[in-house]
Amino acid sequence: MRNREFEPPADIQIANYGHPGDLSKILSIMEGAFDRSFSEKHWEWKYHGSLMGHAGSIVMVDGNAIVGHWGFSAVRYKIGSGVYIGYVSFDMAIDRNVFGRRDAAVRLLRLGKMAYHIIEAKGAVFGSGFPNTNSLFLGIKRLGWMPLLHIPNMACYLRLEPFLRRRLKSRVLVKAVSLPWRAVVKVGLYARFLDLWPSWGRKIRKVERFDQRVNVLWENVSRKIGNAVVRDMEYLNWRYCDPLKPVYHKFVAERKDEVVGYIVLRLMEDGDGVKQALIADILAKDHHPLIASQLILTAVRFAVKNHCDVVRAWCLKHSPYMLFLRAVGFLKRKSLVYFVLRPWTPNPKIARQVIKAAAWHVMMGDSDSV
Repeated sequence: MRNREFEPPADIQIANYGHPGDLSKILSIMEGAFDRSFSEKHWEWKYHGSLMGHAGSIVMVDGNAIVGHWGFSAVRYKIGSGVYIGYVSFDMAIDRNVFGRRDAAVRLLRLGKMAYHIIEAKGAVFGSGFPNTNSLFLGIKRLGWMPLLHIPNMACYLRLEPFLRRRLKSRVLVKAVSLPWRAVVKVGLYARFLDLWPSWGRKIRKVERFDQRVNVLWENVSRKIGNAVVRDMEYLNWRYCDPLKPVYHKFVAERKDEVVGYIVLRLMEDGDGVKQALIADILAKDHHPLIASQLILTAVRFAVKNHCDVVRAWCLKHSPYMLFLRAVGFLKRKSLVYFVLRPWTPNPKIARQVIKAAAWHVMMGDSDSV
């Protein structure tokens, strides 16, 4: 029953980080599960600096030791013609050093069910997430997830050496293939640059923060989008400009005094030492092809200048930005990203809109993967 009172079981608690060792233990569990580092500052931003003040973190305990974690955060979404609260789940893990694989999966599902009790009690219209393949099939069966979207993972390869070294042993052959490719990339970017630069009075500049003009941009673009995170000034500055966050590079396209588009990217290395530029978000007035292509080209040129090997982006098949990415030289990779939903609203009209796949606009920055 919706919003009923409930008592959590004894081994599941709301995390309050009251004990000095709690945070370090949770971060240790996360690092063991995902094989990457988690910053305390980033954690502070995510759970204590939440935009709406509605982030949550629950833990599973075994005796006095924390052995599992499930996080969630409230986000404002435009759903159809209205704005509603949805919750995104992330940072889900069980301590692999304590439990076997099967037992860990069972306990993670218990954590998920309790998290959903809490989210539903807060009046959320829906819950969402971006699970990996293993979590996806468990969640579909036991947590009622609806695998709504398979998001293509796009890539623009700037340097081939890091990728060829994994497949070719001969350094001479790697160089023989890589050098012509690098020349092709530079010539292609230069030609595209000349093609787009007569830009109808637009200029693109790097900014530290977004101002109120992006609210006007969002009002314009949102009329062409069915469902999406509300990308207003408050959200964008919280998501990409907070000092506790990693460094994001933000570019805006301006025409006279109007902001007609923006793009956000982050530079980082993956576990194999490949330097990537990740496009977290992009928005162009009226989804205008010249504005969008110019922004994407600016991001690619910035990546080249910073010696990146590849530029990556998520983009839905039905998104107009797919055409713009392909025009600049992005290719579709084999891997897909899953976007799942679980509606809770008792309103059938809102529920139908939430599960309408073609209405969604989703970018990498809507998740916590960048």
